[in-house]
Amino acid sequence: MNKTKLFKITALIMAAFVMNTIAYAQQSTIKSRWSIKLSGMPGYNTSVGKKKMGFIKTEVNYGFTNFFEIGSYVGVQEGLFSKPIQGGVETQKKIFPIFGLGANVHLLPLIVKNPNLRFDFYLAGKVGGRHVSGDVNNSGLSWNYFAGIGLSAYLLKHIGVFTEYGYEPQINPSIKTIEKPKIFWGIAFKF
Repeated sequence: MNKTKLFKITALIMAAFVMNTIAYAQQSTIKSRWSIKLSGMPGYNTSVGKKKMGFIKTEVNYGFTNFFEIGSYVGVQEGLFSKPIQGGVETQKKIFPIFGLGANVHLLPLIVKNPNLRFDFYLAGKVGGRHVSGDVNNSGLSWNYFAGIGLSAYLLKHIGVFTEYGYEPQINPSIKTIEKPKIFWGIAFKF
């Protein structure tokens, strides 16, 4: 057998081994698993002249069963707030803390009985708050919740990417907001 043919066979075997290892990268179930998610987005101006406010958030979850995990999150967000002044209103940009509790119900373990899946598909729910200090409108403590779906893909054994899509309305009736769908994405770690 010549060297070129031996090299091709060896490379093909190694590629098959690497692809098999990647396909089973997760190597864990949700039960007794810690997961950490880091997400964020810088503020930016939209094409219609509106300002989207940025945020950064860290979420930690623990799996209590093979399909259910709960956790908490903390972070900071920026927002525009109006402040009454003599003769009008002044807009101020504030940075404020966000915090809350969350739960995820993973659907794939209920359908697929393979504990080594590289993907997570889940229903996500969160209840949290924010605290805006100062003498601006809507200051103080306010509450919100998030209901949506999420998808994680673990590219390596302990590191992946995730996205969550859903609605996050304010619970505080004094805050008038137009509810629009929200999407979060970031990096996920699991141990």
